[in-house]
Amino acid sequence: MDITLLLLALGVIAAMFGVVATRFGFPGFNKIAQIALALALLPVICRFHRKLYVIMKILPRDIRFLYRAVTAEKEIKKHDRNNLTVPAIFMKRMERNPQKPCFFFEDQVWTFSDVNKYSNQIANVFQNAGYVKGDAVALMMSNRPEHVAIWLGLGKLGVITALINTNLRLQSLIHCLRIAKVKSIIYMEEYSSALDEIKDSIQGIIKYKICNKSKCEDGEYDLNELISEVGTSEPIVKDPPTYRDKLVYIYTSGTTGLPKVAIILNSRYLLTIMPFKLLGMRQDDILYNPNPLYHTAGGMIGAGFAIVKGVPNVLRTKFSVSAYWTDCIKYNCTAAQYIGEMCRYLLSAPPKPEDTAHRLRLMFGNGMRPQIWNEFVKRFNIKRVSEFYGSSEGNANISNFDGRIGAVGFVPLIVPRRFHPLAIIRVNNQTYEPVRDSNGLCIRAGTNEPGMFIGLIKEGNALREFNGYLDKEESKKK
Repeated sequence: MDITLLLLALGVIAAMFGVVATRFGFPGFNKIAQIALALALLPVICRFHRKLYVIMKILPRDIRFLYRAVTAEKEIKKHDRNNLTVPAIFMKRMERNPQKPCFFFEDQVWTFSDVNKYSNQIANVFQNAGYVKGDAVALMMSNRPEHVAIWLGLGKLGVITALINTNLRLQSLIHCLRIAKVKSIIYMEEYSSALDEIKDSIQGIIKYKICNKSKCEDGEYDLNELISEVGTSEPIVKDPPTYRDKLVYIYTSGTTGLPKVAIILNSRYLLTIMPFKLLGMRQDDILYNPNPLYHTAGGMIGAGFAIVKGVPNVLRTKFSVSAYWTDCIKYNCTAAQYIGEMCRYLLSAPPKPEDTAHRLRLMFGNGMRPQIWNEFVKRFNIKRVSEFYGSSEGNANISNFDGRIGAVGFVPLIVPRRFHPLAIIRVNNQTYEPVRDSNGLCIRAGTNEPGMFIGLIKEGNALREFNGYLDKEESKKK
């Protein structure tokens, strides 16, 4: 037995003996017991002083994180018990404050009521056309409030929206439409040429075009016209969607081949906006969201903060270095999003007064390089930068919400390692396959050692389940 643990055990026994002795009228033994316990603790402190120091140093962070995480988890379980969907939660928020801004876009202000009415019109158009729960519709649209309102309206019917990357063309676009088995596609007129290029390959897909400047051609439905012909009342749905039903499809970037379709259930979407609690966001915040709405960061986290949590989003057609800070000033943003190299691009621009004239108290995203982090924070006077790491389809996510430069995140040290559902494991640098020990078990990566981020899969648990891809073979590979 370890001598340190033996001494500690003896010290604890002596302390207990002292308490009992004092109770029975022998107070002198209590002093002896206290001294014995102190002497027993001394080698423990000497041996584990570094670990004890670290635990005490980060204890406030860990407690704060655990409180917010537990609060968020309780909320997720409440949604599960009540079988709530994203559209249902949006409706509850809209009913509480219908005239609150939900989206700012250019010179437009879309209130929660505006978003609800438009989403109802979309739902009514497609319900009249015979769409039911489980059908899929593709959406190819640039960033604008209608993007969110369209999939929200389809979601009220249980119709799944495949969010198409607007940069896709030819074979990649054909693949994304086919693999999602969409019945139709909604698209803006600027993407007409992209669909014309593949018209022979998508003949069975119905086209709903949003015509603003041009007229619709044969074989195209004018969505604006159809919307004008229906009411704004809530659709009556015989088979309404549930918490466990599919809401949207989001495509991976396709860095290892053609894009894969990640299945996003209502439960998954609600889980993805858990950072709201971890970040300490407030409903009086205004979020600048220049990220693509067809991807997780912009379309789920950013837009989700608006429609589920009530934090208005400022949308922009696409990211602009020159407009980033002026937009934040114009709309009085208090928080802003970024992804990838956005921060490096912002830092490379010539300094100007707008750099620090904003009201931002928080920026969050992922991809901030450690080499520019300090310079970025100082130049733009950002009080806190937080990062999140994970994937659209994965069940392993980690956060660096307190802005530790260079960190990918943390797990609370006050929670024993065996209870952690996450780990970073060693991998072969050539094959990227896990490195295993003599028992065939994966080996945890050491401090500052690159590795693979993995998570415990637990079916039926929204926090830990893996919904995978629409292509089951791809899910098995993952």
